[in-house]
Amino acid sequence: MVTKRNVLKHAITVLIILTVSTALAFSMREFGIRVENLLLIFIAAVLLINIETRSLPTGIAAGFVCVMIFNYFFVEPYYTFMIADPNYYVSMTIFFIVTLIANTLTSRLQHQMEFSKASERRSVLLNRINGLLLNAHSFLEIADFIQSSFHELLQRDVFVFLQIEQQEFTAPTSFELQSHREAVLWCSMHITQCGAGTPAFSDSKYQYFPIRSKRVAAISGTVGIHVGHDRLEQKDAMFVDTAITSLLVACDREYSSLLKERATLQMEKEKFKSSLLRSISHDIKTPLTSISAGSSLLLESYETIPSDQRVGILTDIYDESVYLADFVNNLLNLTKIEANRLSVAKGHELVEEILNEVYQRVRKRLGAHRLIIENGPDALFVDADRQLLIQVLVNLVDNAVKHTRPDCTIRLGCRQEHALVWFDVEDDGGGIDPAILPDLFNEMASVRDHKADKSRGTGLGLSLCKAVVDAHGGTIAATNNARGGATVAFSIPVLEVGESA
Repeated sequence: MVTKRNVLKHAITVLIILTVSTALAFSMREFGIRVENLLLIFIAAVLLINIETRSLPTGIAAGFVCVMIFNYFFVEPYYTFMIADPNYYVSMTIFFIVTLIANTLTSRLQHQMEFSKASERRSVLLNRINGLLLNAHSFLEIADFIQSSFHELLQRDVFVFLQIEQQEFTAPTSFELQSHREAVLWCSMHITQCGAGTPAFSDSKYQYFPIRSKRVAAISGTVGIHVGHDRLEQKDAMFVDTAITSLLVACDREYSSLLKERATLQMEKEKFKSSLLRSISHDIKTPLTSISAGSSLLLESYETIPSDQRVGILTDIYDESVYLADFVNNLLNLTKIEANRLSVAKGHELVEEILNEVYQRVRKRLGAHRLIIENGPDALFVDADRQLLIQVLVNLVDNAVKHTRPDCTIRLGCRQEHALVWFDVEDDGGGIDPAILPDLFNEMASVRDHKADKSRGTGLGLSLCKAVVDAHGGTIAATNNARGGATVAFSIPVLEVGESA
């Protein structure tokens, strides 16, 4: 691009070279060098000017100026433009033709070298782009690699917009992209270049290149390059098209990987649904069978059954119905969590009251188990949803009852550490297999694999516990303790006395 700065620089370069050449010619004439040989100095000067300025017109003009200098200073009569010897007309004409040919050949050679260097640079950059795209693991990384590569080569503002299905990916830029949105969407939809130098959006200072996969209709987008009011040179436009082809290959590969992940996830979901239905059927069938059998026995033989046995049967029916109610509540809460509709109504709750209510809920299910309640400091309050917090503690105690020995001791306690209240459910019933500890709170995780077939439980209670604790801004974890059992601990933010809920 020709600028005023370049013109001034070229003018100074030409002036210096011509001055030095003229001075050198004067010096050589003093040593008796023939005047005709001085023309060689000016030929060298013209070639040097052409090499330094990289401009054929400047070289031709310098050749003409050299003829005038030679005529003025070195042809008799001196210091005039008159020529006494007609032979000098031939010499200077040949000189000018030689400089013209030399300038032309030098310019062609320079352009060829520049073209070769530019082609080599584009090839190296394209190979690097392909290498980077091979290691890209997301559509955003792909867009970022292409954008930075275009900016490095073209030295212009560039943005890359990708649309995969209905999701948009745009690499970070230093300028606002919202003003380009209409042109970007038009270019992507019509699969046609637009912007500067084109009929569509011709007033834009950007040139837009479409991105459209022929193999995957879900992949589209646009590359925008700042060009002022001109279009990119053909070689640059060809490079952009080639790089876009590489981008599409990478996007196709990433999209195929995405589809495989979706298919795998869908298969896992189907397996999970099947397993869940089997587990739920088992968990519901067992208490329903017990309720049905007990009810049938009471209906058929009520008068003949001793009073204490009737109470025992009714107690069993009650316990099984409470279990079913808790089970259904867990399922309902889990469906709300998965749909992001779980409502957490936090309030100013006294920890002692919560622990007492948990005991009342679980005491009839303990059997031979011993439950110890250890209250924390007096007047300890938490900022929590009362019913959800009670459900978490009931689930953890029930889990300990189901998966430990009948003579096991279970401890339910709490303690305050800084701005958190920690609840602990601890037992001495054999511990948890370390292999399943990392996934213990995932759906369908079995608490104790060696008793999975002997005890009820789909693992939904533990996954619900984690979801509720997360919703309160706390953490939950399970470990094996020194008593030979397991400890599940979770935290809830404390609420200081006098603080509003």
